[in-house]
Formats: sequence, structure tokens, C-alpha cells
Amino acid sequence: MKKNYLQLDYGQYLNDVINHLVSNRIYFKILPGIGATTLEIQTKRWSIIIEPNVPVIKGKSKHNRKILGVYEDIDVGAIMMYLTNKTIEHKKILVTPESFYKVKRACEALAINIYEAFFLLFDECDRTMKDVNFRDGILDPMEDFFRFRQKSFISATAVIPTDPRFEEQDFELVYVKPSFKYQRDIEVTLTNNVSLALKSVIEEYNGKTICIFLNHIRAIEAVITDLDIMGISKVFCSAEKAQHLRGKGYDAYEHVEDDNYGEINFFTSRFNSAVDMNMKERPIVILVTNLFYADHTMIDPRSEAVQIVGRFRNGVSKLYAISNYMLFPTLIHQCQLKLIRRH
Repeated sequence: MKKNYLQLDYGQYLNDVINHLVSNRIYFKILPGIGATTLEIQTKRWSIIIEPNVPVIKGKSKHNRKILGVYEDIDVGAIMMYLTNKTIEHKKILVTPESFYKVKRACEALAINIYEAFFLLFDECDRTMKDVNFRDGILDPMEDFFRFRQKSFISATAVIPTDPRFEEQDFELVYVKPSFKYQRDIEVTLTNNVSLALKSVIEEYNGKTICIFLNHIRAIEAVITDLDIMGISKVFCSAEKAQHLRGKGYDAYEHVEDDNYGEINFFTSRFNSAVDMNMKERPIVILVTNLFYADHTMIDPRSEAVQIVGRFRNGVSKLYAISNYMLFPTLIHQCQLKLIRRH
């Protein structure tokens, strides 16, 4: 596929460089939070934006009544009402992959040719690869994707797809290259006791806002119990898990608000990408892998780590990665030598 490049200077957003996203492109944003989704929302055309998780949809639609967020609780009738609302000229629908079929049904009921009427943007497109093993419906929109006259892929951590239809439809790769240094230092800890490693960081920054990304509810519960920090902790996870945790006395939420963060905040992977977190101060961010609970707690340094740091629109003050190991003893020493710090 042909490659193109866009230069992004410090302080610029994507709408400072281009005035709209072009069809049949795969955009490699490189940096999260440069306003790509916002650019499509502002573009004067009908748009469907497929987002990986519900929190990002709620976050982007709650302050804009011209946007319709579509997920599990939104039915076809609500979509039809939105599409027939004459006060909204440029329809903007944000939808999860699993609920995309409802948008199709609404358009069919209203005799709207969805493939001609809308620009389709698949946001954070790399999630299709990462989540497909436990989200059967995440690939459902892909067959429809290639039927749209206007469509594009976009992500800060996109990968070049192997589907031959991208080549057949003359897709091009667009790299948004920052002209400034954007790398962040990270302190890495290899440990056989995740709670103890977390305790040392939490005590070092006592009273500061701390955000911990750990993709396992029981592992989060274990940390909170081990460190006796329930009174100052909040957990952000799925609605089902949040209800379960609240029943056990935890302060748990299924979505983020600008004013509902605690001193210590735990996030599952549904908050790893796309969600905007507008904190008043720059938090301490800790990426945690606990293989004693599950392999899916592993955080990919090339994608998930980049996305997580990009959630914080005002930046982060310090970045840590803590991981335990399940390796053969002869390999442990080799791994330790490569790390900045170990316990």
C-alpha cells in the first residue's frame, strides 16, 4: 500500500493539519489524543464511528446532544428517532462493533442506504485483533466495512492489516508523524509480589492521585485487601463487575467522569483506549501485569501501554510498569538484568 505522511508540530491537533479524514485510508496517529475522532464529529457529513468500548462512547456523547451513542441499552427505535430528527443535519453515530447491526436495521427500516449515506470510521482498529478471542461480535462490521463508499481505519497503535480487500480497494497508509520528542521514561519492576511492589509506589506518592491499570477484578480486589486501601480506592470496570463490587462494599463505577476519581483508581482494560480522562492534576500511572491470575493481565508495550498513557489529556507525572513472572528459574536472572529496577 502507498504511504503518505502528515507532520504534527507540538501543540497541534489533527484539525490543524487536515480539514477532514479521507476515504480508503489507514491512519496511524502515532500519538493518542490528537483529536482524530473529534475531527470526524466536526466534519459536515453523516458519520458512523465504531468505537471499541462503551465508556468512550458515553464520554464523547454525553456533552453533545447531536451525537447518538449506540450500545447494549440502545434499541433500533431510538436510532430511528435520531435519524428522523430534522434538527440534526449531520448525523453522528458512535457505536460498538456488537451493536452495529442495530444501526443497519434502523437504516433499512427507513429506506436509508447506509453504505452511501455515511462515512464509516473504525476507531482504535487494532482492538479487533486483541479482543477477538473473547468478543465474538467485534469483527461483525468488517464485511460491511468494505461495502461503504467512504470509510477509513484509524488508531495510534494501528497495524497493517493482511485482508486483501484493503489492497483491492486501493487503501493508503497515512502516518501522522510528530516533529517533537514524545517518548516517556518508564520505571519497570519485576517482582514475585505485585501487592508489595505496588505498596512501595503508593507509599512514595502518598496523597497524590494514582491510576492503576490491571485487567482482572480478583487481582484488583486482592491488591486493595492486601494494602487495606478500600477507603481511598475506586474501581472502574464493566457494569456487571461494578455491581458485583458495590455489593461487596467497593466504590465501583462503569464509566469515568471528570470529577469522580479517587486518590487511588483501578481500571480494567475497557479503559485502556479511546476514553478521555481530564484530571485536574497529572497522576502517577502504574501498568500492572499479574500472571498468577491470568495471562490477559499482560500489557502490550507497543499498543496498550501507549494507549493508556494517551488517556490522560493533561499528561502524567510519572510512569511505572510492574509485573510478576512465570518463567523457568534459569531465565529469571536473564530477565532481571534487562530491567531498570527489581524487587
